[in-house]
Amino acid sequence: MDMTPKGLAPGSTDTAGASSRWIAPLLAVAVAVAAAGAGYFGWQAKTQRDEAARQVQQDAADAERRTAEANAAAAAAVAAKARAAGAQAERERAEIASAQQALARAIEEEEALARKNPQ
Repeated sequence: MDMTPKGLAPGSTDTAGASSRWIAPLLAVAVAVAAAGAGYFGWQAKTQRDEAARQVQQDAADAERRTAEANAAAAAAVAAKARAAGAQAERERAEIASAQQALARAIEEEEALARKNPQ
């Protein structure tokens, strides 16, 4: 009986040996694919967490900016009211001064008439 290098008789088939030759490479490929998939999904999850954290920071910055804008608008409104009140007070002071001057002129005119026409 002539033996092949594997110790098999000529013409016989070694199906168990043929399938065992493919198990290790296929298993290695499967492990590599699983590791790559786990790495990809881990990277994807980290990217999503980073994006969520960036979005939270952006939202906080936007809220802070809106608050600052609202505060600035409120301060501007208060300043405008103060300016308007100051302008109104100034107009009232000018009106009072004008009325006082008119009254003083009227009094002077009355006194001048009284001096001209003593009765």
